[in-house]
This record gives sequence, C-alpha cells and structure tokens, in this order.
Amino acid sequence: MIIDAHAHIFPRMAGRFARGAVRGLSYGKVQIGSESPFQAFAPCCKKVSSPPETLLAHMDWAGVDHAILLQNNFYGNQNAFVAAAVRRWPDRFTGAMYLDPWSTHAPTVFRRWQEWLPIVKLATDDRFGLFALHENASLADDCCGWLWPRMEQSRMTLTLDLGAIGSRSYETDVVASIADRHPKLKIVICHLAQPTVRDEKPPRLRRLWRDQIALAKRPNVWLDLSALPHKVGDEPFPWPCSGGWIREVVEGVGAKKLLWGTDYPALLTAGTYRQLLDQVSIHVSNISSRHLKAILGENARTAYSLRKT
Repeated sequence: MIIDAHAHIFPRMAGRFARGAVRGLSYGKVQIGSESPFQAFAPCCKKVSSPPETLLAHMDWAGVDHAILLQNNFYGNQNAFVAAAVRRWPDRFTGAMYLDPWSTHAPTVFRRWQEWLPIVKLATDDRFGLFALHENASLADDCCGWLWPRMEQSRMTLTLDLGAIGSRSYETDVVASIADRHPKLKIVICHLAQPTVRDEKPPRLRRLWRDQIALAKRPNVWLDLSALPHKVGDEPFPWPCSGGWIREVVEGVGAKKLLWGTDYPALLTAGTYRQLLDQVSIHVSNISSRHLKAILGENARTAYSLRKT
C-alpha cells in the first residue's frame, strides 16, 4: 500500500496573514494582500483550486492508494471541504483539521471536527503559517497546553510544519518537550525539517537541522519527505541534493521513521506526481525492499493510525 502522507485539497484559497488575505488569481498565481502575485501552482487551469477528484486521478495514475489531507494557514480553514472528501472516499483519504490554538474558539473547533479529522496540522512557519498571523507566538504558550493531552487521550496525530531552519518557528526544543511529556502522542514533522541547498554550508544551520532530525529517534516522532524538490534550487528531476538529505536521515534515524509525501498540488511546479513518487526509490536504491515499502506506506499507516484494508 502506497500512502501520500502530505497532500492538500481546497475549493479556493482562503488563507489570511497579518499582511493580508491570500487570494487565488488565475492559472496558478496567488497574491497575499497587496504584495506582488507569485506562481504558487502549476498553470493547469484558470481557477486556483485543488478538488479531490483531481488528486484521486493523480493517485490512480501513479498507483497511490491513500492520501493524508493536511491543511495550513496559507490555504485557510478547509475543515468542511476536507471532511466531506473523507466521508465520500473513506478508503482513499484521511483528513487533518485546521486549528488555530491561539484563537478563543479553538476548543470548540477541536470538538466539532475530531471525529472526522483525527489529525491536527499546525503550520507555524513565520512566513506562511500561524506565526505570520500571531506575532511572538510559541508552541510553548499556555493557550496550546490543553491540546496535547486531549490529542494524546484521543490517539490523534500532531503534524508540524516548523518553518525555515533558524527561524523563530523552528522550535525543536519545544517539540522535544511535547513529545517527551506526551509519549503516546504521535508527531510528524513535515518536509524533512526543511533542508535547503542554501542552508547546507553554514555550520550553525546544519547543526540546527540535525538537531531537529534527531527528534525522530523518539518512538513517537516521524519525518515526512514532502516538498524536497522545492528545496534544491534549479536542480531537475530526480533532484540529487534531496537524495543526499534522505540518505543522511535514513542513516541517522532509520528508514522506519520516514514517510513519503508530495505536498501536492504546489509540487507540480517541480515535477509530475509520478516523478515525486519515483524520487524516493531512486535515491534509496541501496536499502531493502522492505524498508522502501515502509517509507512509501507502512510508516504512514503507523504514524497516522490507519486501519488496514
């Protein structure tokens, strides 16, 4: 079973930051507030959207069985849309809820959606995540404290996009504390903790990245491999630098702690959905077929408590 551990669906862009609302323009272009538009998605069609039917077509084409539907502040609150997709295709999708712990309505939102959306995705990235909405916020804030035991008790998974290495949202020590205090809370860190070709050489950034990768030595922490082709500059498929990062992490924490994922649909600006799948097997050709199968699906089944079908 192959599982895409990081995909997004949305009917329209609905994000908001302190610097303005996120609007889909046309042919993949997006604008934040009054800033200059930028090409966020491939120019596939006039409307900027990501319907579940299109994702399913990509999955069927590539032979992918299941996808984890994540959310973040860039796309905005899509809880109803994601839950509807999960209800319609329960064998193909598992959904995460959008939750803003710094909102006074957060406990109500949590109670409303936890049955259908058993994952909480917090993108704290200080450019495109919750920290771009809440100045000086931290996952260590008191307003977040109720969430971790509630999720642990309900056997839910916490998925974290912690932003760029060295940024104020890159809270490795805070996440370590949460993982240690709540050992039954499963935690997935997105994008292999955000390596980039720019950050490879500075010793301080390299050390910070390795410190965050080391979180996956804990039994309740995993790393997903999504979006790596966007981290390698102008490299073409199969994005050789990403292979170096993947191999280093396999050696450091083991193949059983890695989840394949795409970050669809934004990553279609880098390659086809099939190429995003092939990338992993190309770069870890030296590992056993058992470990490759684990990265492509079995690890996600464990991290996200998916039932066998």
